[in-house]
Amino acid sequence: TTAQTVGTPLSTAVVPTGYVSTGENIGTGTGNDGTPANGQITVAVATTSVTEVNLGIQQPPTANPVTASSQLNPGGTTQVTVPTLTGSDPEDGTYNGTSGTNDIIIVTLPTNGTLYYNGTAITTPNFDIDNYNPTLLTVDPIDGTVTVTFTYSEVDAGNLVSPAATVNIPFAPISISGNVFNDANGLTDNTVNGTAINGTTLVTYANLVSGGNVVQSVQISPTGTYTFPNVSANTTYTVILTTTAQTVGTPLSTAVVPTGYTSTGQNIGTGAGDDTTPANGQITVAVTTTSVTEVNLGITQLTDLSLVKTVSNATPDVGTNVTFTITVNNAGPSAATGVTVTDQLPSGYTYVSDNGAGAYNSGTGVWTVAGSIANGGSASLTITATVLATGTYLNMAQVTAAGQLDLDSTPNNNVSTEDDQDDVIVTPATSCNANHGTWIH
Repeated sequence: TTAQTVGTPLSTAVVPTGYVSTGENIGTGTGNDGTPANGQITVAVATTSVTEVNLGIQQPPTANPVTASSQLNPGGTTQVTVPTLTGSDPEDGTYNGTSGTNDIIIVTLPTNGTLYYNGTAITTPNFDIDNYNPTLLTVDPIDGTVTVTFTYSEVDAGNLVSPAATVNIPFAPISISGNVFNDANGLTDNTVNGTAINGTTLVTYANLVSGGNVVQSVQISPTGTYTFPNVSANTTYTVILTTTAQTVGTPLSTAVVPTGYTSTGQNIGTGAGDDTTPANGQITVAVTTTSVTEVNLGITQLTDLSLVKTVSNATPDVGTNVTFTITVNNAGPSAATGVTVTDQLPSGYTYVSDNGAGAYNSGTGVWTVAGSIANGGSASLTITATVLATGTYLNMAQVTAAGQLDLDSTPNNNVSTEDDQDDVIVTPATSCNANHGTWIH
């Protein structure tokens, strides 16, 4: 590429940057000098001029590197199409992969997947593909999170091979993920939701079952989430809750939820609805070729609160005091927290005092039960009131709030037939006022 000084040694050709030698020949016909294309040719001169001492140089083609967007790993032996391999050549123009006229060479093979062309596995490097068709080049990645990497070259019309370019195809695995909620209202809103459980303090595991046997077992996170990575495509699984880790390969068919809790429902998705099976702590998940999210299960603590109300004297004299006793019983199985009861004295009484577990507001009639009511336990409040001459004497009390779902009643719904509501009625006795000779009631 530079002028050389007469008399200086020279043995190696130098061609312009970006070019390579293609061959050398004496004459205009076919053939070459029989040596590698090296930019030099031997000429034997006799007694006449030698013409057509020809040398060829050419710019080689270029293969474009490829970094594909991450895609879901299909798992198993499912193949996916390799992104189109493109390139260019100064003489041939652009190789766009759709002309069907350019050739490529698979130079190196991936170590974490298998390439196929037209359904046949490529098992040796430097594999020639004539008239490359992008739709026929596929790859079967190994399972999991992997990046399939291989190299290829473009081949131009003069059989000149480009430098190898790298192809990276990242794959993420198909997964199943979801949440476990403390679904305190059950399915009264027709939705599996609520506050996420802390799976490390309320120890809970999600187990992935296929064919009746455990294939993965993961502990619910402190934020109530779980994920099963690397699940197989086109497979039906069951997610089952337990309170201990399960051994892979062992049978599992029945859920176990934490002591004092019960299942409220299961659903795939965040919207309304459930999987229409009984609330049993397990749900069927059909995986196709994409990840399945929001596989949600609800559990909650159950209580069975009942309320009994009595009065110390059902037929008191006007002007005397009576004592109402309200007792809230909890038949469990969980302890009841956040319990409030409303007992608003009607117009036939005047509040005097109260005594019991918690705080009673005589103005609103709300009794805030102190602490919790244990499984099998109870809490009581007594209210002392003076009986007036006129007014309403039917005195009703009901549970108006609780932190747990009740088996057979709903707080604060004013349904007299439920066991969390009770009432008593006082009939004041008629007496004669001896001082004034009148009857009072």
